Amino acid sequence: WRLTVDVVTVNSLIAVCEQCCQWQVALALLDSGLQLGSQLLPNLISFNSTISACSKHSESSRVAALIGIMQELRVRADVVSYNSIISGHLGHV
Repeated sequence: WRLTVDVVTVNSLIAVCEQCCQWQVALALLDSGLQLGSQLLPNLISFNSTISACSKHSESSRVAALIGIMQELRVRADVVSYNSIISGHLGHV
């Protein structure tokens, strides 16, 4: 067996981190993809999962930074992105 590491693999790992309350690890995985580029370059799913993980822990400054990075990379936020941001704020009011 040989494991192929690509953006789908990284997205799966980020999703697991989101479910396990490991927002710091999710950010590190996203950052690794940003640093390595090419086949590991984060996509909308990568960002949405990381935003969700950070929002669940009231990391609003990190969420804002992620939105900024998305804009720089021309990754368009969608309804999932905005729902994650809103849910994070509503869950901690």
